[in-house]
Amino acid sequence: MTAFWLALFLQDSPEAEFRKFEKGVAEEKAIAVTFRGERVLRGTERSTWSGTMRIQGSKFVVTVAHNLHGEDRVETLRSDGKRTVLLVRDQARERNTSADLPRLHRAALTRAGFLLENRPLRDALDGRRVTEEVFPVAPKRVTREQGHGADYSVVDYALSYGSEEWAIRLWIDARSLAPVRRRATRGAEEEWSETYSAYSTAAIPEKEFEIE
Repeated sequence: MTAFWLALFLQDSPEAEFRKFEKGVAEEKAIAVTFRGERVLRGTERSTWSGTMRIQGSKFVVTVAHNLHGEDRVETLRSDGKRTVLLVRDQARERNTSADLPRLHRAALTRAGFLLENRPLRDALDGRRVTEEVFPVAPKRVTREQGHGADYSVVDYALSYGSEEWAIRLWIDARSLAPVRRRATRGAEEEWSETYSAYSTAAIPEKEFEIE
């Protein structure tokens, strides 16, 4: 029996598989990742986004480029562990929030994707309260796939945000436990996907988080 099929036979439950991935991300001191996504609303309206996230302890820098209704917008949110600054169109504004933003960024990577993270993130930056368990999940199914010279764990799970219920499928590299791709649907109303690349857990130079 090949290692792949043995792993398939001995695979963890959906809950255990997802929590293993989530625990791995939570325990890494440093994470850097590049992401790219596309959203389709009501079958016709399309928007895209791409960006990078670098996080190390309580410090982070997240840059996202959006294209919505043909309009481009780039935003960078940076924290040196003490101050948090949002840069939009060369306008920097300091934000005071009690929310655990590093934890929210890691939840975007493990649970919700960077599109859905934008909603509670806006609340937090505007001083509104964000619950600790902002994205409850319920893993439903896990399967195995092979492709591009790698093995993947594929986890299907339900995610709630307010009154919205999302069905999400997440591809995880079985060896590195790095996220590879996420696809989400909300009935026939909305669907989106994100891909992840250049995933690294190497230490990040402190100068990356400096605020001028």
